[in-house]
Amino acid sequence: MADGYAKSAQEALGSANITLAKVVNVNVPEWTVDLETVFSLQPISDVPFSTPYCHRDHSGGINFVPEVDSNCYVAQCADGTSFIVGFVL
Repeated sequence: MADGYAKSAQEALGSANITLAKVVNVNVPEWTVDLETVFSLQPISDVPFSTPYCHRDHSGGINFVPEVDSNCYVAQCADGTSFIVGFVL
């Protein structure tokens, strides 16, 4: 049986690829960024970014928005999803 990403359960269990990428666009309302991998120039769109901590009931925590041209490591998972592991200089 395949899920919404057209991957079987067995295929989705594969390893993730971790790649150095550059932020080329920030979509603040959706909390996503568009990336371009540094070495292969592969575009990756609509990658979610998160904050290290935020409180669900009030504004406590850390809140930031990545800048265009900042570098990050992105995980591209076997199930077809991607997420930012962290930002680097």
